Amino acid sequence: MSAINVLLRPNTQLLMFVLVLWPIAHILSQAVPREFYKIKVVLNDGQRLGSFINSMTDSTLTVSGGDGWGNIVGGTVTFTDIKRVIIKRASKKKSRTKGAIAGGLITGLVVYNNAHQNQLRSPTISVVNATLTIAVGAGLGLLAGHLIGNTSRVVVRPVGTDPETIARSIRLQLEPFSYDYQQRLMQKANN
Repeated sequence: MSAINVLLRPNTQLLMFVLVLWPIAHILSQAVPREFYKIKVVLNDGQRLGSFINSMTDSTLTVSGGDGWGNIVGGTVTFTDIKRVIIKRASKKKSRTKGAIAGGLITGLVVYNNAHQNQLRSPTISVVNATLTIAVGAGLGLLAGHLIGNTSRVVVRPVGTDPETIARSIRLQLEPFSYDYQQRLMQKANN
């Protein structure tokens, strides 16, 4: 091996690494789309409302109903009647994507570091081995992202004893998950 090939090899590897990461960085740097959040409202009398937040006023919350099976109903309820609100992200696509990317990158780095120590006889077998290993790592990362996405939920409980404090605390905690609030944030970001 000549000295020229040895000197060019790390730069070629760096170039390949940048070319692989560039599309991933571009995808992750895109503008954040509006998030949908599913909610389940548990009232003091045990009744449950749920699906999505339609609107909020200073004292009431309107929830769209229906999970497709008629199990969860919608309606308007005052904040003082709420025992707790459970909020989950409706789509787990972002956590799955991040998990798959992280799993693929980690196993790719492990395969890359391992390839120098334990070289296989054929370059074709090395490429197939690396591809399959990275695919398995991405699949495991996707599964981990899905499981982590299931655990990300927010529980909102009323604070205080008087009706005005309860209404204000619940409204302030629920506001970031409403459609109107997200629209205002996106308009501010675009201006």
